[in-house]
Amino acid sequence: MKVKTTASEQIWQSPDKAKTIWNVTLEDEKGTEYRLKTFSEAIAKTDFEGEVESYLNNKGDRFVKQPQAAGGYGGGNNAARLKADAKKQSEIRAEWAIGKAITSLGIFPLDAEALVKVEALAAELYSMVDNVIEVTSK
Repeated sequence: MKVKTTASEQIWQSPDKAKTIWNVTLEDEKGTEYRLKTFSEAIAKTDFEGEVESYLNNKGDRFVKQPQAAGGYGGGNNAARLKADAKKQSEIRAEWAIGKAITSLGIFPLDAEALVKVEALAAELYSMVDNVIEVTSK
């Protein structure tokens, strides 16, 4: 459904400010108003005009979001989503490297001296991933 945001009010934000919920008033092309909730910062802006779809969360509250584009992310802040995905991949790679370093060194318990060794090896393993990807993709 194509709508325009006519009013918006922030009603909740997580302590780390990663998630925010807004109450929004949306007006469709016929002038019908809808009062719904959204996590979308884009939809929460009063100058927003575009396609939205509604859904029920697991608590039964009605929310709106931008529809997912074919083959990728929906509208909204794609740059932030891609950055978050890259950060997540980096975190997964770091966790893997740390685990492999601990296993390879066979050090337990981890005291301050051991942590220095684990960190050095984990950094080497982490950086090797890009090198291996580059070599195997040729």
